[in-house]
Amino acid sequence: MADSKKKRGGADRAMIAAGEKYEVAYWSKKLKVTPAKLRYAIKKVGHSAKKVEAYILEQKHKAADKSRIAVSQP
Repeated sequence: MADSKKKRGGADRAMIAAGEKYEVAYWSKKLKVTPAKLRYAIKKVGHSAKKVEAYILEQKHKAADKSRIAVSQP
């Protein structure tokens, strides 16, 4: 079912509706990821905005650590 733009309570802000293009665009821009990566994160951890944000930040840190290790090794 489509998300109502008129209902903007706390529960609506706490969840990401992956089926709504405008929400995917907003969260992709906010978290600086592609829409595909955002949808993958939603599938992985659920629709909670806090969980998705934490998952994406964790993945970015892992990627940064891997690049540091690759540079430091001969």
